[in-house]
Amino acid sequence: MQLRLKEIRLKRSLTQKQLSEVIGCTVGAYSKYEVGDREPPLDVLCKLADYYDVSVDYLIGREVSSMDGLSRSEIILVEKYRRSDRLAWESALEIMDVLEKRYKVYHSRAVSSRKAKNK
Repeated sequence: MQLRLKEIRLKRSLTQKQLSEVIGCTVGAYSKYEVGDREPPLDVLCKLADYYDVSVDYLIGREVSSMDGLSRSEIILVEKYRRSDRLAWESALEIMDVLEKRYKVYHSRAVSSRKAKNK
């Protein structure tokens, strides 16, 4: 069975060591899961699916969609977007723009505050 473990790990810029710590195994064991020399047990697949916020079916290659690689949260947003009308889309985008601007202001202040403390 060809798992998507390496593909998703690389997309998220993670190391095998980081993933082995998440699932509680050695780097060697995790490496064998990625190359297909060893099949991960169901509890390990569940831990990985939870960590990546994807389904086990996605990890084992059974789930294929136009949203491959998206987290469950992203898929929910896309599905809600597709079910909504134009007015709802425009409202959602406006809200996201406001939140993005607030985050940038907050982040900018936090960085400035840290720089001031380090002087």
